[in-house]
Amino acid sequence: MKLTERSLLMKLLRLREFGILVATIVVYLFFAYISPPFRTWLNFTVILFLTSYVAICAIGVTMVLTCGEIDLSFGALQGLSAMIFAFLSHAGLGSIFVVILITSLFNAAFGAFNGAIVLRFHVPSFVATLGTMMVWMSFTLIISNAWPIFVQQTEFERTVIAGEIGDAPVMVIWMIVIGVIFWMLLEKTRFGNWTSATGGRRWAAEARGVNVNMVKLVNFVLLAVLAGLVGMMNASSLRASNPTSGETLLFNAIAGSVIGGTSLSGGSGTIMGAILGSMLIAIINDGLSVKGVPSFYFSGIVGAIIIGATIINHALERRRHKVTGA
Repeated sequence: MKLTERSLLMKLLRLREFGILVATIVVYLFFAYISPPFRTWLNFTVILFLTSYVAICAIGVTMVLTCGEIDLSFGALQGLSAMIFAFLSHAGLGSIFVVILITSLFNAAFGAFNGAIVLRFHVPSFVATLGTMMVWMSFTLIISNAWPIFVQQTEFERTVIAGEIGDAPVMVIWMIVIGVIFWMLLEKTRFGNWTSATGGRRWAAEARGVNVNMVKLVNFVLLAVLAGLVGMMNASSLRASNPTSGETLLFNAIAGSVIGGTSLSGGSGTIMGAILGSMLIAIINDGLSVKGVPSFYFSGIVGAIIIGATIINHALERRRHKVTGA
């Protein structure tokens, strides 16, 4: 192998996201080969929309997992936020963007509530957020009486929040913006270092003066706000809230984050990997749908492919360490 080729290979293998990138490309090419309708631009925009819907939450999940915790309530919180958003859109607040701000403050409070239960009362985050997940689901049904609520908005407001520019969904732009912000937050700031240190070596982080409880609390709040944004975008796009939305978001977002390279045990996370993992799941779901596979096969097939993709990802990661010595 030539020196330049080996140097390029070394650079690629150093990327934590290399494995999930390869898996995503392979799965996309597979569906494109077996199903011509899958290759159309219109279908690609569907994949982008599905990716952005999951990825925005997966970014928040990555932050929480990296600091050594887990949140199971954000899927239900997405549905609750959509309901609050739709309800407040009829409150005469003047602009839908004011409604977004107020709803986001509610979401931040919900996230802080999760964090307080975990950190103040030392309840394991799995148990605490499992409980709040059920509470948020109940609140959603109570507020809506189990019926959708129409969103009062102008067409311009809908376009800015979650409409389309041509055939391209605006949510993709928001995903990119949020992805860049959180990539910089995790990779380029002290808070990102504190987040990784808190999840990896808590005792060492505390010894260096890091307020680990505050770091965890902030990450719970960030995930809640992102889940709320997804709920509002979804309600705006559909022009109505759905009291049962978010049921599959929980598993897809966690799966997207984990197969993207984020460690369930904490200390290591990748924003780009979370986005690629979300795209992989979107490609699988869309590819199966376009191919005409009955919907009740989706969970099993997606689960099997996710396991396979994770195995490949880990194998490539070991290969990366072997080649680079990292």
